[in-house]
Amino acid sequence: MQRNSNLDPDVMYRLGGLISEHHRWAHIFNQAHEVFQMSNVDRVSVRLTVNQNQDRRRYNLPTSDEIAVVVPGDETQTSGSRDIILRRRDGPLQRVNEGSPMYECLQYPLFFIHGEDGFYYDLATSPGTNKRLSRVDYVAYRIQQRDHEFSLLLRGGRLFQQYLVDMWAAADQNRLNYLHFHQTEIRSTLYKGLSDAINNNVDLHDVGQRFVLPSSYTGGPRYMKQCLQDALALARFHQ
Repeated sequence: MQRNSNLDPDVMYRLGGLISEHHRWAHIFNQAHEVFQMSNVDRVSVRLTVNQNQDRRRYNLPTSDEIAVVVPGDETQTSGSRDIILRRRDGPLQRVNEGSPMYECLQYPLFFIHGEDGFYYDLATSPGTNKRLSRVDYVAYRIQQRDHEFSLLLRGGRLFQQYLVDMWAAADQNRLNYLHFHQTEIRSTLYKGLSDAINNNVDLHDVGQRFVLPSSYTGGPRYMKQCLQDALALARFHQ
């Protein structure tokens, strides 16, 4: 309330009481106002800048008030995993990984008011099967509108948009992690590039270990080049 004067105090009081009474993890972790009371938190701001050496058509600043996600790193390495860090009431901090069933209910307590389990890595498609459910399929199931079912997600407004962006970023990070740990299976196309570098008298100290994104990864450089080649082939065929 000190940082957002436009909020209704009565609504915030009701929400705080609702979470404290019904959320099953509320008695384990401190809430935000309790953390602010225990420590001096300075106000910080996030500023986005554009690298002039990058393609402005791909790495441009947002032009509207839209929901986005900030992914750390310089795209040369994976950040491992996304998680949240909470302070337990008994003192120590606890890291909750995005693959934990507690992640969604602790990140979005207004959507999971009772602390229901969310997606986790070992979630199966049906009981008694070994086929695991992907995060994309899980979220696609959760956001469907069904008759005779009240969905808090679909009535979340901008928080619902943030939830979708967050879940997409988590799913995309999982794909990057898979590609990172399976580089030996997809790096066969680089052998020719290394021999070309030797033939062109390139300093081998400048040739490092590259992180290869195959063309099947949507949005990657090889994917964009393949789309361009397909478009040029179609234009040439129909000219």
